[in-house]
Amino acid sequence: MPAPNEDRTSGTGSDSIVNTGVDRAEIYRAGSLQECADRYRADPRRYEWLALGRGLAARLGVEPTAFEGCREEVLPDHLPATTVFMLGAAASPGSGCMGHVAARPTTRTIGLPPVSESRSRISGSASVIEPMLSRLLDVVRPLAPDISAPRLEVVTPVEGVGDSHALAIAVSAMHALVGAEVPPGTAASGGFDVQAGCFRSVPPGTLVGKAEAAARWGVRRILVVEGQEIPEAARLDGLDWIELPCTPAALPLQVLELARSTTSGPMPPGVIDALRLALAVYDLQVARHPGTDLETILDVTGSFLSDDESEPGDAILAFLAADIRSRVLLHAGRSPESATWNRRAISLLGRGDLPSGLLGDHLLYEHPAHASVIAMDLGILEPDGDDGEPHRRLDAAIDDLDGRWCTRHQVLLRLFARNTRWRRRLHQARWHLDADRLVAAEADLMAERDRWHELLAEHATDGLRMGNSDLSRQWNYVLEHLVTDAALTDPERFVDRRAGSPGGPRERLLGMPALLEELRVRALDVGSLSAFDLRGLLQGWWLLGEADDAALDDLVRSVETDGDPRRHPRWAEWLWRFGSSPHRLVGEILGGEIDLHRQAVRGGIGSLLALRRAAMLDLAAGGGDRVESIAPPEGPETLVRAFEDLRSTPSTMIVRAPY
Repeated sequence: MPAPNEDRTSGTGSDSIVNTGVDRAEIYRAGSLQECADRYRADPRRYEWLALGRGLAARLGVEPTAFEGCREEVLPDHLPATTVFMLGAAASPGSGCMGHVAARPTTRTIGLPPVSESRSRISGSASVIEPMLSRLLDVVRPLAPDISAPRLEVVTPVEGVGDSHALAIAVSAMHALVGAEVPPGTAASGGFDVQAGCFRSVPPGTLVGKAEAAARWGVRRILVVEGQEIPEAARLDGLDWIELPCTPAALPLQVLELARSTTSGPMPPGVIDALRLALAVYDLQVARHPGTDLETILDVTGSFLSDDESEPGDAILAFLAADIRSRVLLHAGRSPESATWNRRAISLLGRGDLPSGLLGDHLLYEHPAHASVIAMDLGILEPDGDDGEPHRRLDAAIDDLDGRWCTRHQVLLRLFARNTRWRRRLHQARWHLDADRLVAAEADLMAERDRWHELLAEHATDGLRMGNSDLSRQWNYVLEHLVTDAALTDPERFVDRRAGSPGGPRERLLGMPALLEELRVRALDVGSLSAFDLRGLLQGWWLLGEADDAALDDLVRSVETDGDPRRHPRWAEWLWRFGSSPHRLVGEILGGEIDLHRQAVRGGIGSLLALRRAAMLDLAAGGGDRVESIAPPEGPETLVRAFEDLRSTPSTMIVRAPY
């Protein structure tokens, strides 16, 4: 953008006109396009009012009717395609104002470039904008490692304070990073919490003046942060208020979806590529996060899934959406639905060219692991026969990775794949009461032991910001392996909740100083642990035979509140083993789960787990009919057969049941 008072040329061919004196900040100070035209008519020598005003009208997406009859040879001075309008509030009615931010890609820039602004500045903006841009780059770089921070053009008509411009800058920057055009007439108002690393709403009282300014200029939509309170006086005709998620990781997908929803006709190939990356980022950093609402994920992915499976649109986008749905439904315990969406994903494999980089690796190597877990949750443990095809695909993917020179990310995916095969072999060992099968399972689990910190802490968690894939989860797998070893070493002892662990697994745990330190750290603050980390802590205490009574009391107090999402049966099963009699929470949590399965349900592996939990409560009570009260699952047939098989062995049910 030319500096203030710099000579500007507008026009065509030799009939160009050179004028000075009006910059974009002065345009915004005029307050409306009509006022810009009036100021030109008051002083026809200042052609910038025409060039800049017509360019602004084009970016707003409105007809430049205010300039009709004025020198038509003065062409628009267009704003960049990444322009997002910023809105400012003022104390008196009707005195809100508007400016803009436009981000430009800087392919040769390393680090954060300086911000170009008009003479009117926003006080303290760097302390918010620089960390916000760093966070956005952290979001995008895992899938686009060559990307650089954009250069920002910020134009404001008056001195500004506060951080309500942060969302506008973020939306403009994200469009620049992914190579997309901001829909015309788009403004934004939202702050950024540097400590929390997320966007935040603005005081609702400021939105009335901002809405009035937007209406005067012809803005069509104002983007705000989800949960923003909008006064009724700000809901003006012709002005749409659109909420964006507060997490930066969801921003790429949301801004591109906005562009897609406001564009008629096919999307350019570059935007399709950007959408693929954005959806993959959403998968890694949002959908996999345990705190993300299931219905929100289903809603976000729905726009990429056609009702006509023979015409899926972009096959890669449709695959990613179906795969995300399948994964979150699996974690929600809805295995049959998960399997349905997985079949939809599989039907899309091989359509079009395989994407390069991390996205292509996901299609080749991570999806087979997910499909294998679905099969296990449907009672299919063996790789033989037609039902075992998902397990054979997983084995083939591992063999492929073992036979190649892998990138670090491919090594991470091999770790995930081997973790999945470890679980299958662990389930087989328990199902068949065959401790010898643990040898092959352990070989998978510990294959990348020397690189766990690098792959899980540094690459997956810090680099990719991948949800639910940290080092703590890997230690939970090790603890589960050790307690399975204990169960198969002496099944009768394992069923007796007061007998404690046999010596062998305890000695193995004592030989793992890093895991002992992990358990020590967890015990310091049990109130902050997830349900699965709580389960691992209880398993560790059981193996060591030395539970921390004070920490155990803290654990119970931390989850006594009804509705606490950590009131989970997976760790309540292990609380069952502590104390002279099971804590009342054990009966409350496990009993609630059992009640869900007194009637036939189509919910996957939960029916088998309900048998184990019923057996545990019957043992604690010295008898009962809870096991007999559990209804077989509605289907599929593989799961029904597994249920009947497990129910036929009551004495070893607690050992044989999966998970």
